[in-house]
Amino acid sequence: MQKIKLITSHFYNRVIEGIEEELRDRSYNFRFNCLDPENFLIENIGPEKFAGMIVTSVYHEDFFEQIRNLGIPIVLLDSYFPHGYIDSVLVDNVAGVVEGLNYLKSLGHRRIAYIAGDVNDIGS
Repeated sequence: MQKIKLITSHFYNRVIEGIEEELRDRSYNFRFNCLDPENFLIENIGPEKFAGMIVTSVYHEDFFEQIRNLGIPIVLLDSYFPHGYIDSVLVDNVAGVVEGLNYLKSLGHRRIAYIAGDVNDIGS
């Protein structure tokens, strides 16, 4: 029996909604896949049907190589590939925190707490 994977990250839910809306507005079909880390095979997603891929939370170099060898463009979301041949869209968490703190300070707040959620929901 196949498990249904759920996205519990508010950040990624909003990102996926935005991607889906933009692609729909441009008459592209959107397909979302969650892959089992224990059974991470390219055959499980049928990549030959894709014009491109937006990939997040995947750190398998062999997966990237296989997609690249198929000639499918890849963009990594909130991660990067250290060998540099894959485009990335990164979140600047440090600048976001600084901007938020400066805003709160401008409102006169001086006692500011930081409360973190699941570390897996936070990009680096």
